[in-house]
Amino acid sequence: MTRNEILTALNRADDDILAVVGVDGATRAQISSSSAAVFAAIVAFALKYGLHVNDFVATDTGLILAFCYNYAISRRFVFRPADPPALGEQT
Repeated sequence: MTRNEILTALNRADDDILAVVGVDGATRAQISSSSAAVFAAIVAFALKYGLHVNDFVATDTGLILAFCYNYAISRRFVFRPADPPALGEQT
């Protein structure tokens, strides 16, 4: 995680900050960023060599789609809210 993401998470009013920032969350964030980079490269190469699109257009399209992909994946797997305690369970 970048310094900005950590500071943003620390400024939140969450009671359980470790659910937002932790080793597990940082690992998931790094994996999602790496998969987005691979996704951008695959899209750019597919557009360049498969559809013979201009290099700049292929790269920009790959980056835009990777941004959307990374946002969706991070929202789903990295920055999910902590599970609420079960009924009858003491906190």
